[in-house]
Amino acid sequence: MGLGACTSDKSTSSSWDLDSAESLAEDSAISTNDTAISTDDTGNDTGSIDPVEPPQFLSFWIHSPEVDDGFGSAVAYGNDSLWIGAPHGVEGTVYRWKDDALTAEASGSGRFGAHIAWTRDGVWIAAPIKDGTGEVSLIDGTVIAEGMGGTGIALSNHASGGLAWEAGWQTGEGESGTTPGRPSALHRNDDGIVGVGMAHGPTSLLLGEQAVSRAAPTNEEGFALVSADVNADGTDDWLVGAPGSNTVTALDGISLEPIQSWTGTGRFGHSLAVCAHATEGDDVSLVVGAPLAPDGGKLAAFKNFSGTETDTWTGGENGTELGTAIACTSGGVVAGASGDAYQPGAVLWIQGLGLRSP
Repeated sequence: MGLGACTSDKSTSSSWDLDSAESLAEDSAISTNDTAISTDDTGNDTGSIDPVEPPQFLSFWIHSPEVDDGFGSAVAYGNDSLWIGAPHGVEGTVYRWKDDALTAEASGSGRFGAHIAWTRDGVWIAAPIKDGTGEVSLIDGTVIAEGMGGTGIALSNHASGGLAWEAGWQTGEGESGTTPGRPSALHRNDDGIVGVGMAHGPTSLLLGEQAVSRAAPTNEEGFALVSADVNADGTDDWLVGAPGSNTVTALDGISLEPIQSWTGTGRFGHSLAVCAHATEGDDVSLVVGAPLAPDGGKLAAFKNFSGTETDTWTGGENGTELGTAIACTSGGVVAGASGDAYQPGAVLWIQGLGLRSP
């Protein structure tokens, strides 16, 4: 697959959609009183004060060089690079974005790049229908796992890595387990507990011997899964996406009882992430994808798990499907917009998360 004419539209616009191009000097010029001592060429203090460059807010789009390749179906961040899956077609491709350049790093069959995750071994790439049973490999082709039936239908971004197949899961630490349904999400929290989300069947979430029963047969609860200390009790809680009912629910990390919920439209809860802000302190945002929301899909941020949106972005054109996938960066977030047969896929990079939030 050729790269074609790849483009990146960097802007700091205030309408936050795919066609945005206006400057946002007033939003990105964050005021600060931070200063630094100026020195001359010998390192001596000159007595003057130089301002320290404050964190800036910036968003830009990275566009696919192809149409209908599923570019943005999966995203991961690691090694100062953004990794992007484009799994559609006879062969899928995984791209790397670094230093304002997009390169095709690897390709393969079987929906190669349908899921990707950054681990201590590098980027793990899933091809869940390769040879009928699926495969997970590294960017250099080294096989991590294969032949288990849907191998790689879900991956974990934990440092040790983790993968699921149609009836179970395993991690790079040697842990493994079976599941009563087909996994759709896999996540290991900071306490080392592995959670498995299942969008269909009687069980929506499995945590070792603990299981959460599905409340409604079509809610798809368990489609997406992350963890964070939502109620500030010192224990990680579980945030579960149910895009069939446009709901995200936080479950207490010990009792698994619901403690908070968020709702939206357009498959709200299809993708989830909890990302640290670029500002000093411990502020984070729950970021939720709703790829079928009006105006080309939507990304919504909830600062410190607020009950109301504190930031939103839309794809701008029908078929863009912003919010297909989400990953955190250093002080920011990236979101895939996989597009369709008429709308090329893209990825929205948001740097300086929290600098626009109240």
